[in-house]
Amino acid sequence: MSDTGGVKDEGDMYPQPDGRTLEKGSMVNPSTGKLTDYQEMWRDLDPVATIHEDRDEVKACVVLMLEDNAHKAKGMVVRVGQFCQGVLRIGHRFSLERWDWKGKEEGWKRAVRIGDFWLPCGVATEEGTLKMDGEVKYGEFVWKVVELSHF
Repeated sequence: MSDTGGVKDEGDMYPQPDGRTLEKGSMVNPSTGKLTDYQEMWRDLDPVATIHEDRDEVKACVVLMLEDNAHKAKGMVVRVGQFCQGVLRIGHRFSLERWDWKGKEEGWKRAVRIGDFWLPCGVATEEGTLKMDGEVKYGEFVWKVVELSHF
């Protein structure tokens, strides 16, 4: 498994007149192994409340983590408000999912899926089933609930 613990992604942030933020930085390109400059444009969004079974609406933050050395698997699912995104690396293979809240009528919808592995993003959107410090068995893996808060 690739060790990403020492990877540095360092950049400087430059506020833009339109409210966005330009990030300019450098990091090692994993394909070439060379330090490479990059630019990214960021836009801040406020979290949006979603439906919760026990309450009408709530803003939530959920973090699930996976570290399974026996399978060389490492992953994280993060949900803040109306967005949920997960990544999973098993050996050199990688998968990603992103889910968006589409309102009361449509609920949560997967917007992007890359790779062959399934991630528990859908589970992270159903916080009524989660417990802080609990576990989620999804496929052959056990993910730990490391953050669960409502605001």
